[in-house]
Amino acid sequence: TEFLTSMMTSDEENMDRIVLEVGEAQANGIEIMRPDINESLKHFTYIDDTHIRFWLKAIKWLWDGPIDAILAARKEKPFADIDDFIKRGGRDILLKKSLEALIYAGAMDVFGDRATLIANIDAMIRASKNEEKKQSSSQIGLFDGGLWKNDFDDSIVLEEAKPLSYEQQLFWEREVLGYMVSGHPLDGLK
Repeated sequence: TEFLTSMMTSDEENMDRIVLEVGEAQANGIEIMRPDINESLKHFTYIDDTHIRFWLKAIKWLWDGPIDAILAARKEKPFADIDDFIKRGGRDILLKKSLEALIYAGAMDVFGDRATLIANIDAMIRASKNEEKKQSSSQIGLFDGGLWKNDFDDSIVLEEAKPLSYEQQLFWEREVLGYMVSGHPLDGLK
């Protein structure tokens, strides 16, 4: 598994080679998993003897700035939920194109359904901007002096959306990764 991880890392620019190496891994009982916001590194990631995680740099529309910001933000601990991701994510990650790419690739599946996340991108960006304003403001508000308890819940509430079909999820993965990591459209016909 470690050898195949290093082979795939060295061939990251050549998707034809990656497809061959993924097939080799699967033939040897090694599962290639989709990117994950909490586990993936910049390059292919060795998880254990039977799992390799797809790399973040494979995702189209995601360049080094957001990838480095993700790695730095989760350095001490993984993202617990979407609110934690928004609070610690920062401006580099929380751009519309970056969020779309992460969601399409399945990297944010730990936070919810892809269709729901896509439907709430604007709300996530607004929440990020509000969080940034709150952190950059050094003023103390009228009720921030400790005399009053702030009961306002500033967590984001995701509006549910109709779930995507299996084929649509695979199409999105192919769109941003160049490869369908979660499966194949003909899997149900075996």
